[in-house]
Amino acid sequence: MSLTRWGWLPDVIGIGPARTGTTWLHDKLSGRVDLPRSIKETKFFERYHARGVDWYASLFRHCKGDRPIAEICPYLAGPHAPEWIAEVIPNCKFIVTLRDPVDRMYSHYKMMRGYAFTRLPVEAALKADRLLAQGSLYASNLERWFAIFPRSRFLITLYEDLRNRPQDYLDKISDFIGIKRFSLVGRQERRDLINSFERAPRSFKLAQNARHLRITLREHGWNRTANLLARMGVWGWCAGGGEKFPALTAEQDARFRELYLPEMEALERLIGYDLSAWKSSRLPSADAPVLPSGSPKIPAVPVSVTARSDSPSSSHEFRSKAS
Repeated sequence: MSLTRWGWLPDVIGIGPARTGTTWLHDKLSGRVDLPRSIKETKFFERYHARGVDWYASLFRHCKGDRPIAEICPYLAGPHAPEWIAEVIPNCKFIVTLRDPVDRMYSHYKMMRGYAFTRLPVEAALKADRLLAQGSLYASNLERWFAIFPRSRFLITLYEDLRNRPQDYLDKISDFIGIKRFSLVGRQERRDLINSFERAPRSFKLAQNARHLRITLREHGWNRTANLLARMGVWGWCAGGGEKFPALTAEQDARFRELYLPEMEALERLIGYDLSAWKSSRLPSADAPVLPSGSPKIPAVPVSVTARSDSPSSSHEFRSKAS
């Protein structure tokens, strides 16, 4: 357990990236590990670092140290996250879930539209907003983390496994965290494993105002109110109801795959996975529950046991009100 001079802090952090089922994982681990009180993503190692470690530790004050402590927050693309985490939790472990980079990027784009960060079409948004592209630069991001933490601290998983084999996916994570495996059979499962954005907002201004209100509630620590409004469907209603997002065209899909091809090849070399299925078109590109036939192939020895001596990311969701 990570008992520090500030108090209990996470033993393991699920660092995303965004749009890879982090909410699903948080929900499934709830009650089996200790999580931050009343909030899913603290964003301490990204947006709120200036508040100090005492503030971060206060979110885990309810923990007794009798079971693992975790946070699920997409820090993977955070520019300072690995250094800041190493300063306070040097023995932390990390869960990474990688998704087809084009599918993840387009899902992220739809989230940006839903939260009224942009009205731009996807190609223009990708050029205008660095965070949209960076979330899918898996090799570049992982190299920064591997330079600070041993690779044995990382469990690299695939979003395709979450979709196709959720029990196996959860078993691997349970083993990595060090908790008893538990069955998904008989548990009510959501049809979609991520918070899907299928439609643009009915009103851009309404969606923008809702985002600003949620920021205000979170920044004042009124997390219970924000959570209540989420359960009532207020945020979802404000973020949708407009025109349905189209699937990427074949031409768009091909261009985006060419854009991410160097990163996919670098990732294959870095973690030893066969990512051929990501390199060819996988239309329709959407948050659909059924995957195309091809899936990346994982080597016999996962990255989590390879020794070495050595979150719109979430930033979009809670960017300043000036956005």
